[in-house]
Amino acid sequence: MSGAEARAATIQRAVNACLYEKQKGIEAAAALTRLAQRFAALEAGKLPPLTGAEAARIGDKLAEAETQRGNVRRLVAELASQHGDLGEVLDRVARLVDIAPGFTRGALVAAGGAGAGAGAGAAEVFEGKEGDA
Repeated sequence: MSGAEARAATIQRAVNACLYEKQKGIEAAAALTRLAQRFAALEAGKLPPLTGAEAARIGDKLAEAETQRGNVRRLVAELASQHGDLGEVLDRVARLVDIAPGFTRGALVAAGGAGAGAGAGAAEVFEGKEGDA
């Protein structure tokens, strides 16, 4: 590879990294905006209260979502191992999996969610039933 080709490749990697950061910011902002809208709807009483059965399933739904996220990570890692030439792109894809607000079972319980008598509308806020998800 000539000096000019090496410089072009370096510049292309820098552009790709910037585009990734821009997309990551857009996705994170959109996720947080949706979350804030759901909390505002909950606070305004626009979400129906949870039934006992719905509240009991919150933890299971969270565990299922965590499993699905892990499956996506494993799939991307497998693709990266099979297609080394796409490693840089697949690394960015893998990092995009983790940009949404980080809910964990512990954080949900600590906030009064699953396992702690989840309050009215908690599942709708978490699952995005109100507005676009």
